[in-house]
Amino acid sequence: MLHDIGKVGIPEQILNKSGPLNPEEWDLMKSHVVFGAKILEPLTPLARIRQMVLHHHEFFDGSGYPDALVGEDIPFGARIVAVADAYDTITSDRTYKKGRPASDALAELERCANAQFDAKIVQIFVQAMRQLPNPIIEVASLSTGRNS
Repeated sequence: MLHDIGKVGIPEQILNKSGPLNPEEWDLMKSHVVFGAKILEPLTPLARIRQMVLHHHEFFDGSGYPDALVGEDIPFGARIVAVADAYDTITSDRTYKKGRPASDALAELERCANAQFDAKIVQIFVQAMRQLPNPIIEVASLSTGRNS
């Protein structure tokens, strides 16, 4: 629930832009992880969650942001949030794109394992999502009219 809290610091015209972001807008959008960590900083009992917020856009291969962390240097919780966040992004309608079916999202996560995502977490996530019955996939399919 808190992973994108820093987006409160991003101007609405960037958050709701219907087309691609220009490089300056993209840099500002990426700063949401730092804003989120700053918001949570005074809440010391949430220190582990703060690390998840700060690092949920780090890529397993080191090409993510904000610190270009690699592999298991990325906090475990942040690696989990990255997979769940990507699944949600792929399957959700946005101002700039139509959501895709759950099956497409799972295939994309598998394709990006060991590069963007921790392959072990992807494997567990995909396996859990493919078990039937799966209320998350069923609810998503029913509410959007898509098949999983």
